[in-house]
Amino acid sequence: MKKVMVLGLASLFILTGCGSKKVVCSGTTTEDGQKIKMKVTGSLKKDKIDKISAEMKFSDKDTAKQMCGLLELANSFAKDDEKIEYKCDGKTLKIEDYAKFSDDEDSLVGKSKKEFIKAMEEQELTCK
Repeated sequence: MKKVMVLGLASLFILTGCGSKKVVCSGTTTEDGQKIKMKVTGSLKKDKIDKISAEMKFSDKDTAKQMCGLLELANSFAKDDEKIEYKCDGKTLKIEDYAKFSDDEDSLVGKSKKEFIKAMEEQELTCK
């Protein structure tokens, strides 16, 4: 489960596209026998990553429910401005501001498009 969280965070930082204001990276991973489809969207502002969102589709509802429970628990300890906005729907988990999901040291916000894409490719995601 820990790998899923790390992969998910990294996925959120994927960017590609020539002159595009958004870069979408996607891929499928298997963790503890569960397939997870990842889609990470990075928004650009002045050629730097400004915002990252992510969507994770799990192979079953129970795994998705566990991840949503972890986010709910994390939010219960967070200050209002640090809470993670997310939505759970069946097997799908959507995170609006993925940057809050990572440490400042690991954040791709403020990085170049090239750095973002490299980080996503290291997580085995393909960017378009």
